[in-house]
Amino acid sequence: MVDELDTNRMPHYLSITKRYYAEWLDVDPAALDSPGVFAVPSPRREERQAGYPRASELYCFISGATTVISYHRRFQDRIGNLVQLFAHDGDLEQTKAGLAELLDVAPGRACTHAYKYRFVRLPDGLDTTLARQLIRDDYADFLAFHTAQYPDAHQESWLQAYFNEIADKGYVYGIYADGRLVSATDVPDLPYMADVVVEPGINTLPGYRRRGYARTVVGALLKQWLREGKVPLWSCSASNVGSQRLAESLGYAKLADVITISQ
Repeated sequence: MVDELDTNRMPHYLSITKRYYAEWLDVDPAALDSPGVFAVPSPRREERQAGYPRASELYCFISGATTVISYHRRFQDRIGNLVQLFAHDGDLEQTKAGLAELLDVAPGRACTHAYKYRFVRLPDGLDTTLARQLIRDDYADFLAFHTAQYPDAHQESWLQAYFNEIADKGYVYGIYADGRLVSATDVPDLPYMADVVVEPGINTLPGYRRRGYARTVVGALLKQWLREGKVPLWSCSASNVGSQRLAESLGYAKLADVITISQ
């Protein structure tokens, strides 16, 4: 049973998830269990990571009593002030504003606040019977769905190859209503540990939201990943309350706040 597997593997999910974020931060995983504020220069802050459009010059991981700041070497002369900024308890949106001022973040550069979740276990009785696993032959439905969501995404240049790749792995689940695909999963690229760590993406057409479709299709994908021994992550903006509620309804618990500044 999937739920029994979840319960048995709970410590495993947490340790692997922390290993993943330690890779992002370029630190030993033990640092994520050490109270205090730690600043670490990293060459990874100078490189664009797989699955992301820009390099994250600052990557701040805040979890409980632990804050780890991984930073670009050009911030070295301001790192003392940076540590002090995080050493004081306060509203993280105010901290983000202080970062932008301290590091002279130019308008148009991304300064973001995200929530990172760890998977605990699937809820009992999660019904995923409405979810259908899509195959290559369903590409036309997926194309129409994606075009409705993102009309300016130039799908013709990349979408079919992407869809075939994730469909061949069995990672696309969808729900049909009114004769069309209205909710479907996808799988964003991750820069580290891609052999074991995965993260679901989900989209639902606007007219079909608040019907439980997203929970159903993501639940179906999570069940498959758990059978395969994968460790599922979840990330969302700190302002995306809907995504936060969806994660929690699927058995995730918040692990950390992450503040980043990207090129």
